[in-house]
Amino acid sequence: MKRKYLGWKITGSYIELINVCVILRELGLMSLDNHIPCDRYCVTIYYTGYYGLTNASSENTSNTIEAKEFINEYNEYKKQIKNEQVMETRNVEVTLGTAQRWYQQGGEFKEMALSAYDEDELNQVKNEWESKVIDYGTKFISGWYLGDDSVYKETNEENTDRSTFKTEKQAKAALAYAQLTQLMALPEYNGDWVADWTNGSESKYCIVPVRDELKLELFFDFKQNICFRNNSIAKLFLSNNYDLLMQYSELD
Repeated sequence: MKRKYLGWKITGSYIELINVCVILRELGLMSLDNHIPCDRYCVTIYYTGYYGLTNASSENTSNTIEAKEFINEYNEYKKQIKNEQVMETRNVEVTLGTAQRWYQQGGEFKEMALSAYDEDELNQVKNEWESKVIDYGTKFISGWYLGDDSVYKETNEENTDRSTFKTEKQAKAALAYAQLTQLMALPEYNGDWVADWTNGSESKYCIVPVRDELKLELFFDFKQNICFRNNSIAKLFLSNNYDLLMQYSELD
């Protein structure tokens, strides 16, 4: 921006020239004591780097540009700089898991992964479940699970089931959620309607736990599990299925 407009005269209305001066100050080409007395003046930037106010009829420079064009080009320049900064931030913050997926895809994705992590890290596959929770045949998982009859049961000494919950409340909540999903799909409630969480303008009336009680709240893009297409349906569901909702929220 600095080199391109040295030696150019910028013309326009009073307001446009005020905006140009703000830009010139951002670029370091104009000091704070410069001002535009009226709209018959223009801003002139000389090859030497000196700038000043010149009568619009003066021909001190060989090139002239309209203020609107100058402002538009500067805004586009700022947008490009911002995009480059965002891309740089994303490259820095890439997670190991994402990089490992890129590495497996090969090609350009593999190269991007290798620019963020070394090959040994990318080939590492960590599974905390296997290493910290269970080593089949030698380790016992304590907790609660749902039997074939949907009855909560505490684990015995031989249990190695992955579907074991740590607490009884968590096991009850899982069973309640399964029942709630079936109820929500009934014609009098949601039917075929499913919340579209990619649509930030769609209203979703959701039942959520707040401290030790259930509340009905309006959401747009903060994903929740128990949601309805309108407020009256949500209220009806809350009234008819209060106990299950309390169980699902681990508040009972």
